This record gives sequence, C-alpha cells and structure tokens, in this order.
Amino acid sequence: MLLRQTLRLSGVQRALSVALAPWRGGRAIHDPGKIVSDVATAVALGGDCLADLAVVRAQPGIFGPVASDPTVSRLVSTLAPELEAVLPAIRRARAQARATVWARRQPLGANPGPRSGGQVVVDIDATLITAHSDKENAAPTHKQGFWFAPMCAFVDHGEHGTGETLVAQLRPGSASPWNKTDHITVLDLALAQQPEQEQAQVLVRTDSGGCSKAFLTHITELRLEYSIGFPAHETVKTALQTIPAQAWRAAIDSDGHPRDGAQVAELTAWLPTPVRATRPGPQDWPPGMRVIARRERPHPGAQLRVTDHDGWRITCFATNTRGPGWPLDTLEVRHRQRARAEDRIRGVHRPALIRNAFAESTP
Repeated sequence: MLLRQTLRLSGVQRALSVALAPWRGGRAIHDPGKIVSDVATAVALGGDCLADLAVVRAQPGIFGPVASDPTVSRLVSTLAPELEAVLPAIRRARAQARATVWARRQPLGANPGPRSGGQVVVDIDATLITAHSDKENAAPTHKQGFWFAPMCAFVDHGEHGTGETLVAQLRPGSASPWNKTDHITVLDLALAQQPEQEQAQVLVRTDSGGCSKAFLTHITELRLEYSIGFPAHETVKTALQTIPAQAWRAAIDSDGHPRDGAQVAELTAWLPTPVRATRPGPQDWPPGMRVIARRERPHPGAQLRVTDHDGWRITCFATNTRGPGWPLDTLEVRHRQRARAEDRIRGVHRPALIRNAFAESTP
C-alpha cells in the first residue's frame, strides 16, 4: 500500500503513461505505464518473473485492474525492439517524478556546500547479481559463476537514510569495475535523474575503481566536486617516504571525536611527476586534484599489504574540494562515508536492484 501511494503521489505512474503512450495500441485496454508500474510492484513484493504479477492481480482493491500475463508479454515484445527510444522515455518519466518529490524535500547528504541548498552526494559502485547462464548478457567471472555486473549510482541520504537509487545500469558479468567509460555513462545518467537546479552542486564519490584520468577529467569539466579512492601505487609510496612527520594530523570519526591510532595528511606536494600515459584519453590528472592519505595501525591479526608503509595501513583518495570548512580530517571522514554505498547495494540487492535494472535495461 505504501509503494502504491508513493507511485501515485510522486506522479511516476502518470509520467510513465505519458512517456509510453506512443507504444499503446489503438484498441488497448491496459495502459503501458500502468503495466510497467504493476510489474515493478510485483518485483518489489518478491516476484522474480512476470507470472508473479498474479500477486498484484489478486488485490484489485489496492492495485486496480491488472493486465493478464499475455498482455504483459505483448507489451514487452512491443517495447524490446525500440529500446533506443523506450529507455530514454522511461528515464525522463522517473526524473520527472523525482523532481516532484525533491521539490518537497531535497536529500542533503553532506555538510552544506558552497552553493545554494548544499551538496548532493552521488555514490557510484558496481556489484554482481547471479544469473542463469542462458540469460542475455550473463557472463562468467573469477567467482566461478554466471553474473550480471550492474553499475549503480545512489544519492546518499545520510547515516540514517536508505539512499536513493538513481541508476542501475545493467552490464555483462564480465564487465570491469574499473571501466572508465561505464563510470562516465552512469554519472551522466545519474545527473539527468536529478532536478536541473541540483546538478551543479553534486559531489561524486567512488572507490578506486573510478580513479581514472578520463573520469576525473570528465567530472572536472562538469564543474562538479569528487572524492575518489586513489590507488597506493609507486608515486604514493614515494610521497610517504618523503613527507615530513609533522604533516600528519589526527583523524576523527564520524561523530567528530579523535580516531585512535589514525592520522591524515595531504600528499599532493610530495607526489612525484607521474609518467605520462600512452593510451588514448587525458594524459594528466585534472588541475586542482589533491591526494589525501590516512594511515592507521591495523587491527590485531590483519595482514599488511605491500603498499602499506612502516607498519601503517595506508588508504588514499583524490578530491578537488577546497576552502573553509573542509579541513583534512573532515574531508577524510566524508570520503570514508562512501562505504554507505555498500549498505545501499545490500539493501536493494533483493529485490529493488532487479527492479531498477528492469527500468535501465531490456524490458
């Protein structure tokens, strides 16, 4: 009932009806937008195939008239050959409904930014979904199974929020989590899902899978901010060996209290000039990029990595955020909160991730 009211009040079903009107037959009784909404509802209730729409059909007092299985199959057959037009139409409908909701309550996920209303934090991460080997685009991975590997984008609603799925871009199971083109595509789709007045104040967060010169340059050209995991390669090891001890400052936890045994420092000035890439795309990191490191004594029993230094566990991230109100310890906490994306993925893996993948992939 809550989901049904959300569909109604946000206007998503009405927007879908308008968006999919070109694919409604002249003698059709059931509206395509209503059918798509009903299928999404069935998945949210635990369904994993179109036949599970029977659960929704059995409750007409709540969900109204629901199309038969053959009618739903015919709609899928109608939409599938025209994905290049159908998917943008569905995305526009979702964006329109989101704008209606955000007009009532903007999802602030970080400290107020330099722009009106504050930062909108967008977390991007990839995940794996088990699939039968005969599913289209299912592919084997190193985990000895067949998978899809969607790239997801969420708006962070803070510590106590569930987050908001902007995009779940379906990809083959063999797709790389470091694919720079996929990161760029997902970010562009995520921005298009936000109201226009919010798009200029986005902070993009990813793990080190998103740390490519092409992706960071794309973010910079959009005049957005970023907080991206930075691999601890040789340049970082060199900086750690030359940075003075007094450059390290005490780290803090999410409550603002000192974090025992943890320190932060900016490595930017001590990073050696990297070797210019020979592959296509940007050859240098974007201007204004800062690299910040956190070092922490590993917990008992933890195994140090080859990139760790002098008994410290080292993690790094790159950001272009500057200005008052953003000291190193605050920037480090803000980046560490990117781990909430893992909770978002866990929370929507079954069934909401599949529902969003339905909206972002072959109907």
